[in-house]
Amino acid sequence: MKWQPIELAPKDGTRVLLWYPMLVCKEHIGSWNHTQRYLNGKLESEDESWSIGGVMSFLQDKPQPTHWSPLLGPPDDAMTMDTGVAVA
Repeated sequence: MKWQPIELAPKDGTRVLLWYPMLVCKEHIGSWNHTQRYLNGKLESEDESWSIGGVMSFLQDKPQPTHWSPLLGPPDDAMTMDTGVAVA
């Protein structure tokens, strides 16, 4: 896993690991979102921004990530592991 400049991040809704150097908690899972806000059926505003858990899109001064990294996939043996949990 290698950090890449944010300009190279996918902007198709793919969830990625984002680096926010200005936040206390620097690493967040998020995605690029296109948001449209309507009032009485009329488009009031449109916004494109990084969102972490749907939170950032509502902030006035949105912190911007500087880097991104793909998320790791599941472990190779994740589908075959015996977790010891009974499934009904």
